[in-house]
Amino acid sequence: MFEAGPGNSDAEQLEKQQLSVLTGGVLFLRFKRMVDQAPITRPDADQQAAAPTPQQDSRAIRPKKKGSQSLSSVWFEWFTSEPRVYASRSVKKTTLYEFRHAVGYMLLFLPIGFALDGASDAFKSEVLSAGVKAQDNTLAFLNANGSSALAVGTVIKALRKLHKEGKLDEHIAQFHERSNAGSIVDPTPASALPAFIRLQPKQ
Repeated sequence: MFEAGPGNSDAEQLEKQQLSVLTGGVLFLRFKRMVDQAPITRPDADQQAAAPTPQQDSRAIRPKKKGSQSLSSVWFEWFTSEPRVYASRSVKKTTLYEFRHAVGYMLLFLPIGFALDGASDAFKSEVLSAGVKAQDNTLAFLNANGSSALAVGTVIKALRKLHKEGKLDEHIAQFHERSNAGSIVDPTPASALPAFIRLQPKQ
């Protein structure tokens, strides 16, 4: 019987190694081809929109509450809104009261008077300028009397208190003097003003 020599055993081993390498290469190529042909899945637009981002808050965004208006903004709205605040049926009584008294008190603090002509091209800028001056003078008066009020509601409350104490009597008298002297031209009808400042017709 013929027995294989050492040379034949080495040849078989080499053949097995070559076959193993070839088999591995074929398997790798098949796997690579499957990966290349596989479809790539991406999230659609709806999924992307629904996914929260780190910068987004998961809670619903609530609108900010409207802060208290300044005196000058109330003044401007009083003279320029259409329809006028005092003539609008949609304005609440509490709002009308606040606007009326805020403007009424501010009128006291324009020591050289003012003239507002609704037909003037510069009407709104003149309203704004007068409102800023009246606001500054009103707040300065409150500060001199120990009040740091700034918002409309607190300003009215502070001025009403000073009014009851008689600290506005001189200002009201001077306002009527300026009005009678023609230093005040106000398009607001007398009936829309608060009673304490309402102008009386000349005798």
